[in-house]
Amino acid sequence: MRFSEEKTFKFGFYCLNALICIYSLYMFVIQKGASNESEILFCSTFVVDAIMYYLKRKN
Repeated sequence: MRFSEEKTFKFGFYCLNALICIYSLYMFVIQKGASNESEILFCSTFVVDAIMYYLKRKN
């Protein structure tokens, strides 16, 4: 991957992570406490991080 492609790729993953985290917080506030949906969404941010780490190490 070229440098600009890599930066775009990382930016996309970081944006995806941020959106999932914000939506998870939104679900937490709307439901006035912890719920399964918000916890699952928040945990999915770690999955996205793991995928990004794997792809980074692969290159």
